[in-house]
This record gives sequence, structure tokens and C-alpha cells, in this order.
Amino acid sequence: MKDLTFQQMVLITDGYSNSGISPIEAAKVVFQQGVIIHVIGITDSMKKGVQGIAEIKEIANAGGGYSQIVQMEEVAKTMELFTKKTMNHTVQQVVSQQLMQILKNQSIYSLPPKERLKIGNLIDQLSEYSQLKILLLIDRSASMTKKMEKLKEAIYDFQLSIHSRAGDSEVAIAFFPGISNVIDIVLPWTKEISQLNSILSRLIPRGNTPTGPAILASLEYMLPFTKSLYQRQRGALDEFVI
Repeated sequence: MKDLTFQQMVLITDGYSNSGISPIEAAKVVFQQGVIIHVIGITDSMKKGVQGIAEIKEIANAGGGYSQIVQMEEVAKTMELFTKKTMNHTVQQVVSQQLMQILKNQSIYSLPPKERLKIGNLIDQLSEYSQLKILLLIDRSASMTKKMEKLKEAIYDFQLSIHSRAGDSEVAIAFFPGISNVIDIVLPWTKEISQLNSILSRLIPRGNTPTGPAILASLEYMLPFTKSLYQRQRGALDEFVI
């Protein structure tokens, strides 16, 4: 179990994409390649940003992931709990795919209570002890200008949540839009999570919001890993007997 690796992308944005391919279509492509996308949507007020909120939810749905809408003041407090929720969600997605094959499209609730408990315990163990490979994709477009300080706090809390896991974690961070490319990989894959602190000074708002292209560029960065581990993820229930 400890050598099983789950991979996910966490997008932090206000949901106002305005350049390139639709982020919903991009999320579908990423999910087809075995990467699950989770989205934290930041708003200035829960009464505003209806269009942005709708986009955030649609990206997560298309990417097989979980979304959460938070006000700007609450994003840092949300990050640690959100990371734990997304890990559980990612594992559940993989396990559910396996169960659909094993149960031949029957509902998990058709299983006896003891078997459902076994599945719940398996998800908990995978969430805590399996390896996690996570790319944090952060919107630094002009519309995010007022949210930058809170984003820095969120990155710090993200660091804490990764440290709290028993399993190994490998992290990369990308900002978009990039200076010369769609995204800037400001932190390449690393297990030294403390390095997050060194990249905060580069979180300077700029330009438009190419969320869809940024998602696809992030997938390209993850792709060698994605291809090699997708089948291993699909085998998460190989030892589970109903």
C-alpha cells in the first residue's frame, strides 16, 4: 500500500477564465488521463461572482474532483482541511472505479455492512499511507490582485497539511499566466515541502486568465508520471475480496 501513488491537481482561482480552451473541456482531458482536479474558488463576497462560482464547480465536476467556494478571508483556514478532503475524494474515485468492475455496476450499498466497512477502512488507509503526488496550480491573473496575501497564507497551510500525512508526498507548484509560457513551474517536483516558502515572492499578479491552457500545460508536466502510474492506481483493490 505504501508504494501506491495517487496523483491530483489542485487549482486555486476566482473562476474568471478569459483566454484559450474552456477550462471545463481541459478538465475532461486531464481526468481521462488519470489525474483528478480539485478546485478552491476564491470570491470577494459570497453574493458576487455567480459566473466564477459556476465555472469553478464545472471544472471540478469535469475533472472528477471536489470543489469548495470560500471568501477571500477564509482561504488560508480552508486549505489544510481541503487537502485532506481532496485526498479522500481522489482515493474514493479510484476505489469506486474498481468496485464498479468488481460489482458489475451494482451499488456499494448492495454489499453487506461488514464489506462496506472493509471498503471504508481501505479508503482511510490509502488516504493516510499511500504516496501523494500533487500539483498546485495557482491563478495569479490580474483579477486575483486583491487576493495575493491570502493566497500566500493558503500556500503555507497547504505545506502544513502535506506534512501531517504519514505517507510520502511529492509536490510541484505552477503559477499562471506564466512570464514566457502559459504556466511557470515555480517549484519542480520535490519532497522537501519547506521549499514552498521560497517561492512566495514570485506570486505577483499579471495578465489575463488562461485557465484551460494552464490545466493542459500542467497535465503535460505531469504526463510521464501519469502514464506510468495510471494502471497501478486502477489496481487499488487487487487484494480486496468480497
